[in-house]
Amino acid sequence: MKKPKRLIRYWDANVFLAYFNKEDDRIAMCKAIIEKAQTGELIIATSAVTLSEVVHIKGKDRIDPANRETIGKFFENDFIHLINCDQFIGKKAQELMWDHNVSHKDAIHLSSAMVKGITTIDTYDRNDFEQFDQKFGNPPIRIGPPNLPFQEKLFE
Repeated sequence: MKKPKRLIRYWDANVFLAYFNKEDDRIAMCKAIIEKAQTGELIIATSAVTLSEVVHIKGKDRIDPANRETIGKFFENDFIHLINCDQFIGKKAQELMWDHNVSHKDAIHLSSAMVKGITTIDTYDRNDFEQFDQKFGNPPIRIGPPNLPFQEKLFE
């Protein structure tokens, strides 16, 4: 019998920013998910591209450089899994951009989740990214605001 792995959620950069900026309407859910991750119940995955995105996203305040070390250390936690944007993920992102008009950053996030078999993408991007909810992946990837309960368990 296969051993169950930890649950995996993919976080878009704006979810990290909601946590780092302590956004009033979002911080409680972000903290709840991080607490589950700290107990080993889940892994938070994201593209390595997120490391640059969390410094500044269009329409959001730039993170104060005084927080550079704290944010850098946060991404070193064992419950954070960074996905490198390799040639395979890049080509998949191109397909999403050409065939489905997905923006370049969202295409990288979506292709990263697709390639790694992740079925939940947490995002606060209701205007652009959320329109692709349940449209890609097998099983279809849920794209929407962070919520509980979590996705099904994955197996090794």
